[in-house]
Amino acid sequence: MDSSTDMLPTQDSASHELASVQQGIWLDQIAHPDLPYYNIGMSLEIRGEINIGLFEKAIEQVANHHDALRLSFSHEGGIGRQRVMPHIKVKLEVVEFSEADDDAGRAMDYLRAAFRQPFESLTGQLWEARLVRCGPDRHYWLNRYHHLVTDGIGVALIGHAVGAVYNALLAGNDEVAPGQSYLAFLDDDRAYLQSSRYERDRQFWQDTYTQLPPSLLQRRADFKTGQANELAPSAQVQAMLPGRCTTP
Repeated sequence: MDSSTDMLPTQDSASHELASVQQGIWLDQIAHPDLPYYNIGMSLEIRGEINIGLFEKAIEQVANHHDALRLSFSHEGGIGRQRVMPHIKVKLEVVEFSEADDDAGRAMDYLRAAFRQPFESLTGQLWEARLVRCGPDRHYWLNRYHHLVTDGIGVALIGHAVGAVYNALLAGNDEVAPGQSYLAFLDDDRAYLQSSRYERDRQFWQDTYTQLPPSLLQRRADFKTGQANELAPSAQVQAMLPGRCTTP
């Protein structure tokens, strides 16, 4: 199960070009629609009780104050375009694992499998949150994003923002500080592409790489079949964060 989100468009939801950093990702992903090349995110273990209703509200409030989480993509005129939806409604689904079984091991297997799933469509919502419950005092919060909407730093910032809003809601504070606008980044990106600095940078790299070097990363072949693997090997990074979210 995953979080279902309803995006509510309006007639004045303006269409924007993809940023320069998004264009390569978009083209590569539509060329390989069934592969999770650009999945990015984290799973966070939360020790202690959780008020699921307030946690769901915290995710929704953060999404509605950070327009990168309200991006909606489309094909227009043969190219990718994006809009920022004015509002979304989040419904967080909870996956239950019995404490009588190997709940932690089963939960981790579930989280790994969930993270590897490709997004069904680039024109749908390109992020999701899942809450895996292993008893009243242990939860795993999965954040899965497509790289079109955020990067590694953004994943961490979103996680901290949700935690801060959740703790504020527990304390009775319903105010949320607005996040940085993605539309402002698009403006900066367009300005750079039209600047003399961009022309200098472009000329520098064209002069530096008049002949392209060999590929930095080579696709590995399966030692049994000799066929190239579609997915590069990866590893998990585990870290402990101070503090935790608790109910009153």
